[in-house]
Amino acid sequence: MVATINETTLETTIKKAVIKINAKKESQLCRYLPVSTGGYMHHFTFKKMKHEDAQTLENMILENVVNVGTPSMVVHKPRAPRGSRKRFNQFQFDKNDLDRLIGMARTAGHSDLISKLMPKRSLAQIKKDLVKSIRKNEINQDLWNYYTDAVAEKNPNYDTGDVASADFLAENQEFANLLNSLKR
Repeated sequence: MVATINETTLETTIKKAVIKINAKKESQLCRYLPVSTGGYMHHFTFKKMKHEDAQTLENMILENVVNVGTPSMVVHKPRAPRGSRKRFNQFQFDKNDLDRLIGMARTAGHSDLISKLMPKRSLAQIKKDLVKSIRKNEINQDLWNYYTDAVAEKNPNYDTGDVASADFLAENQEFANLLNSLKR
């Protein structure tokens, strides 16, 4: 591909500008080229203009870098920090409020609401926490309820009212062994 006159003059203009700002790469010129949307030019836009609109790019470089006594960097476009979007209509619950809501949902039989309100933990993590609490001889009713709800969610045919049945202990051999060891 043969370079047109515009491309060769653009390349010389870019080289002059790179030398003037003491840059190592031509993409560093972007920080000196303002755009209409605010901030400086993105390096992809620079590369695209280099091939599609060489004359406009050359004029921008001449105007903002080469023909200026001391070129100044363009301030970046102001952006909101991450996570700063205001969330409307979201309630802030502490642990006690959340436990009360889960209890009310449990007594009303709203299992879908319980699954939305429960902290998202895996069944394995709940089992591990439950085993730890049993080993410490602590009774944590909430943890047991989380466990039965998680098992019921995993297996819809499971009856959470029959937690001490032989089927439950057969399915959860780890708990059966732990309970037997505590009986001794």
